[in-house]
Amino acid sequence: MAEIEDGYEQQQRRMRVPMLTTSSDQAVATAKQIQALDSPRSRLTIVAKALAGEALGTFLLVFTIAALTAVNEGTPGGIGLLSFAMAASFCVTVIILTIGHTSGAHINPSITVGFAAAGRFPWSQVPFYMVSQITGSVLAILAAKWVYSFPESDFAVTQPRSGPWQSLVLETAMSFVVMFLSGNAAAMAVPAAIGLSVMVAGPISGGSLNPARSLGPAIVSRNFKAIWIYIAGPFLGCVTAGIAHSPVLEGKEDSQNSM
Repeated sequence: MAEIEDGYEQQQRRMRVPMLTTSSDQAVATAKQIQALDSPRSRLTIVAKALAGEALGTFLLVFTIAALTAVNEGTPGGIGLLSFAMAASFCVTVIILTIGHTSGAHINPSITVGFAAAGRFPWSQVPFYMVSQITGSVLAILAAKWVYSFPESDFAVTQPRSGPWQSLVLETAMSFVVMFLSGNAAAMAVPAAIGLSVMVAGPISGGSLNPARSLGPAIVSRNFKAIWIYIAGPFLGCVTAGIAHSPVLEGKEDSQNSM
């Protein structure tokens, strides 16, 4: 127990400088914080805050994307892919800075599973995170449809703009990049990677990279056509990256301990 508390205190000190803290550090800190608490009531409070943070963060991300979709449909010629990429990047930056210390700011089921596969997040908490993220996404789509009075039933549904296999490859590859950076780079590198990934994958797959982002509109519209791409791709990419960067992180820690 003392080792857990010492580790948590070290993570908390690092998290006071969000620009220099990895998303993996934040995920580990949240998990250790829960494990270090002796009181079940205190532990439940921390878990509830983390789940609420995930739901709120995912809501903000998906609502932003849905709002841009509505604006894009109502703008002659559209607003362009760059606007979507920049909005996603800025939105994730805000989310990391606001809820990163509470939940780790996963806001993506595949990222949560990726951290678990890397041994940086407890598997026991994965289902609860996923439910919170998907719930936030569904509520965001419902809210955006009401605010923007969007008539189309397939509002904000992600669909491949090219072949399904090309879309699957891009969703997998870009998710791998984002997940790998989440574990090995400063947290503020992640929004930049997401923006770049949207630019690269957007013209082919739509650049979802997030099962919750795609499941929300699919559930609301009851349109699950091609949803397998946006579930299989991100999960495959993130799990692969999680397994791959686990030895990298262990090597990094060993080198730090030897200094």
